[in-house]
Amino acid sequence: MRSTGRHEAALEDIFARVESAFSAIAEDYDDDQLNLISGFVSRLNATAYDVTSALVRDLGEGRRDRDDPDPVQPVP
Repeated sequence: MRSTGRHEAALEDIFARVESAFSAIAEDYDDDQLNLISGFVSRLNATAYDVTSALVRDLGEGRRDRDDPDPVQPVP
């Protein structure tokens, strides 16, 4: 499928507004504060990925809480 270009202008406007709003917030913080926040969020994301990956792996191996009658099935 190819882009017709029909929606690019609208999307550019939306993302420009998002960027402007985010930049205004970021200007309230110095580089050290932003690095601290970035490191914190990166660690949270990595941990969430690791934990959810382990859960999916454990479910795929048949491990689950015995009291859970309807376990989530991993996507093959």
